[in-house]
Amino acid sequence: HDLVGSNDRIGYVDLDLASVPPFHKYLTTVDLKSQVDGKEFVGKLTFSYLVEIVKTSSAMDLRSIGTKGQEKLLGVIQVTVIEGIDLPPMNKDGTCDPFIRLHLGEQHYETKTITASLNPTWRESFEFRYLSTSGSILQAS
Repeated sequence: HDLVGSNDRIGYVDLDLASVPPFHKYLTTVDLKSQVDGKEFVGKLTFSYLVEIVKTSSAMDLRSIGTKGQEKLLGVIQVTVIEGIDLPPMNKDGTCDPFIRLHLGEQHYETKTITASLNPTWRESFEFRYLSTSGSILQAS
């Protein structure tokens, strides 16, 4: 039923975790950046997040698979995807079937799909391990 194809990416937002002070729960609504030329933003996404940092003296070394060597667990990030606001229609009937993909390094999660909604509510929580090899950008798309 999609206008372009299934699982079309509507937009994205990048959250730089390096600039987020730890141990505080944040609730934020951000503009989704567009993937389409000529459009800057395509709706909004509301989510909450909490960064818990592991103290340096008690940081855990984790054995990684392959040739990556040692990874250090720096913390845990809890993310709750709450809602989408004014998402663009992607279906022929003027609605969309949105879901959110979250990525941090090689870790990823996906919300359930909400059918036929431009203002979906998910209220789904996910927990990421914040590793020394993860990078600091959490992407939602």
